[in-house]
Amino acid sequence: MSDKIYPIYYKGHKIYFTDWTNQQTEKDAIAALEETTSFIEKLGEYNLLEVIDVTNSISPPKVLTYLMACAKRAKPFSKRKAFVGVTPTRQFVLHTASIILEDNLRGFDTLEEALEWVTEA
Repeated sequence: MSDKIYPIYYKGHKIYFTDWTNQQTEKDAIAALEETTSFIEKLGEYNLLEVIDVTNSISPPKVLTYLMACAKRAKPFSKRKAFVGVTPTRQFVLHTASIILEDNLRGFDTLEEALEWVTEA
């Protein structure tokens, strides 16, 4: 198990929490995306609930493009995926990605909001 990706429990639900906070270079952000996606693929569990904290992390176009590719790879395993620390611009990108990928991706300001949303389904 990674020190950046680990299960937490909220209201009786197992949620995989990923800490992508403070990713300040494109290289680090892409490495974090790849680490998480590979972890989810190797885990081999389905209907996963995920919360990813991106607070204070950069999101240049190349990273957002890679995010789309990773979300597509992880889609068969994910039920709901919430992002914490999402700026209004990222909210738009996540909404667009969710539509394009037909996936349950959503951004939130706080961890509590994210946890509530992933566990309500």
